[in-house]
Amino acid sequence: MGDYGAVVGGDKDMSDESAPILVSFRDVSQRVSLHHSSSQESLSGGDTDGQSSEAERECVLPELSSSRVLKVYRYRWWVLFVVWLAVFEEACLFNTWGPIAKAAKPAFNWTDGTIGLLALWGCIGFIVAAIPVSWAMQNFGLKTIFIFATTMCCLCAAFRCLSFEPKLATVLINVGHVFNGLSAPVALAAGPLISAKWFPPSERVTATAIAGMSTTMGIAASFLIGPLLVPDVHCNATSPALNNTLLDNFTSNYTTYEDCLSGIRDNIRSLMFIEFGVTAAILVLTATSLRDAPPTAPSHSSTVPRLEFRAGLRRLSRNSGYILVSITYGIVNGSFSAWGAVLSLILASYGVTQTESAFIGFYSTIAGGLGGIVMARIADKCPKRHKSLIIIMMILSFIVYISLTLTGNLSSMSINGTVALSTTLLATYYITVILGGVFQYGLIPISLELAVELAYPVAEGVTAILVTLASCIVTVVFLGMLSIPSIGVLWMNWAMLGCFTSCTIALAFLKPRYARLEKDQAA
Repeated sequence: MGDYGAVVGGDKDMSDESAPILVSFRDVSQRVSLHHSSSQESLSGGDTDGQSSEAERECVLPELSSSRVLKVYRYRWWVLFVVWLAVFEEACLFNTWGPIAKAAKPAFNWTDGTIGLLALWGCIGFIVAAIPVSWAMQNFGLKTIFIFATTMCCLCAAFRCLSFEPKLATVLINVGHVFNGLSAPVALAAGPLISAKWFPPSERVTATAIAGMSTTMGIAASFLIGPLLVPDVHCNATSPALNNTLLDNFTSNYTTYEDCLSGIRDNIRSLMFIEFGVTAAILVLTATSLRDAPPTAPSHSSTVPRLEFRAGLRRLSRNSGYILVSITYGIVNGSFSAWGAVLSLILASYGVTQTESAFIGFYSTIAGGLGGIVMARIADKCPKRHKSLIIIMMILSFIVYISLTLTGNLSSMSINGTVALSTTLLATYYITVILGGVFQYGLIPISLELAVELAYPVAEGVTAILVTLASCIVTVVFLGMLSIPSIGVLWMNWAMLGCFTSCTIALAFLKPRYARLEKDQAA
């Protein structure tokens, strides 16, 4: 593996195995002093009770001096790619039904609440598994935890293939999505963990963004692949007409209403088996090629032992800066995730077809993923500007989504199911949803990295999972509201705008600190 490395610090002729660990008395005394002074910090991210546990002191003392040999391995990109694929498929499975909701609802006798419940299982599974998975992530390593996650995804895909009889299929599909939800903590917390273990400080936010982009790309792929294999069908009990000429490539001529529904289920069957095959292949790849960590650390901060799990939780519970970021990120990202899960239903209320909604969602997530990488590179090039970048993107998100909401509400007053949308109005939906995706997906990696900086030296996996847990709780609340009879989905627009406003104001009071980044810069 040494052939893949590039020395970035220390003696170049030293092997990975024999690199010495040098700790000076002055280093240790400085760490003790810094550790006790950090207990006086409050909104800046420090502890608030003025004292630290013995477990925390024991973990802080063994930090390494700047004499430590560091290496950056090109193999880090392969590790990131394998993780990217695993998270990509988890997102595909999670967002299977939203893009094909108009076809799946009559095929399985579902309602909007059923579509919302399938997305809700992902969040419920996350909540149930968050603490156990964060503990396992810290104690068993990257490879083991990703094998667990991809196995859960395989079970999800397998259960969805067992039956397509409406009643039984509904039960099996729901069970499958529970398994997918159990893999979510690993998928959504992968970025900060990978970046901390494999990447140097100048690439950490970018690596987190690339890992996070896999979620957006998976959602984008579901918007494209789903409607391609399961096109929009209008089944009528008396004259089952097709409203999409692309269906001729997938179905035979329908003579009865039941034939029409059976044709939709055949298309769904093809989609389910394809996703199962892809998921099984990714499981094999993960088990055979993923590695826990490089032989030699890529940064000084990555050589510092992280706090023991329970000590880390205690420290986070007293860290007001971290708590503030967790709450604001949870509210903003949670409301946006719920909104995205029913995007096709929201746009359908504005007269947009399932096919057009799928393309809008597809381009939005593609642009969001690429925008996230651009914003991450800006954050890497302009360190310690995380808070400012997050606030700017939240303000821009508010502007584009208020434009979408007002335009959609006004247009829905004059458009009925028989009148086609104007080109200008459809273009407005494309532009606003795409721009919103850029800003929302752009703030995700920066928010996660800010939370990690505030929580250091708590383990990155634990930090990221707990931040994302707050997001999932909010998503559960939003999607759970869909079970209320006749509530519809348009209220989500206004609720999301309210979340953006309140969280932007709250973040203005944050005084961030960058302990991990400062350690690497000082070294």
